[in-house]
Amino acid sequence: MKGEILFSIQTFMGVKLLEHAAESGICVHDVSVPDEHTLNVWVAGRDQKAFCALIEKYSLPYAVSAIRGRAKIKKALLSHISLAAGLFLGIALVYFMSLRIWLIDITGAQGEMNESLLRAGVSIGSKKSLVNVSAVSRLLESEHPDYAHIGVKISGVVLKINCVKAESAPDVYDITETRSLIAKSDGVIEEINVFAGQARVKKGDTVLKGDVLIAGEERASKSGDVTYVRAEGSVTARVWTKGECAVKTSYERQVRTGKTSASVEIQTPFFTRKLAGENAFHAYESEKHTSSLVGLFVPIRLVHTCFYELKTENAFIDKDTAKQIAFENALMKARQNAPQGAKEQRHWAEYTNQGENAIAAKVIVEWITDIAVSKQGG
Repeated sequence: MKGEILFSIQTFMGVKLLEHAAESGICVHDVSVPDEHTLNVWVAGRDQKAFCALIEKYSLPYAVSAIRGRAKIKKALLSHISLAAGLFLGIALVYFMSLRIWLIDITGAQGEMNESLLRAGVSIGSKKSLVNVSAVSRLLESEHPDYAHIGVKISGVVLKINCVKAESAPDVYDITETRSLIAKSDGVIEEINVFAGQARVKKGDTVLKGDVLIAGEERASKSGDVTYVRAEGSVTARVWTKGECAVKTSYERQVRTGKTSASVEIQTPFFTRKLAGENAFHAYESEKHTSSLVGLFVPIRLVHTCFYELKTENAFIDKDTAKQIAFENALMKARQNAPQGAKEQRHWAEYTNQGENAIAAKVIVEWITDIAVSKQGG
């Protein structure tokens, strides 16, 4: 859209004024008459001076009410020369910085890659055009043979290095190695399956963590001779986990008052500078919106922060809602402690009052799981 300026003119002879404007070659884009003695005229920005001279020739009171299009941008730039200059310099700085690497992102490895990268001539601030990603990848793989693959690529101003460890051989156990199976937790035995060894417990027995479930031995003869073997089998048991939670029926919370303030700052890898605004509140919460000046992956950003004033007020929860919240949180905690691979059977809860404004819930969850683990050496 080309630049246009809105003039509000006090006159009873609007038609005559428009005729004179047309005779003078002034480009008029739009005309409106909000009341009987006011004429609103949108004039091309290039004809602003000529139209002002025409109005002043007839001594008509007027005002510039609005600007749109290029004229508005031009006015904004002229009124903020320092901001425009800073924006130009910022864009130039962004361009030159985008030619270099400013972040090295290494996944799948620790700091052992850093020295190799330095030997390859790669560091923060290196020119992207001088980095041969294929050569860097081959160098890293040659210096670190314990990795099956090391991928290197440049994305924006980020050098991404993905390291994949070589897979280790699967565990192999010696079938002649002796061992017993013991309980990894307390429980009540539900079922026993013995493939090798001798069961030391039966269904319904209560066992404690560390008790022997299947001994790594078998009777070799009627005389009582014993052969030590590698115990194999499974022992399922009922086990329990517990979760507790207390919920207050009255508490203080912070809510927004409706008042806001904002600030804008520019962030670079070297400095952060505030451009406008400030936080006017003592108690507040904030939201940040970040945008790159040009494109993605550029380490120079404009950060707009909005501050919301907060005040403290009392809030209340009815007893039934507090019990439900306490129960759900306690149940979640109990389930988080579940043995790996266990199947939930049932759960139950107990409630107690804690003081005058709190309700506590204790939830017990029952599970069925295999509790047999290896104890080396029989």
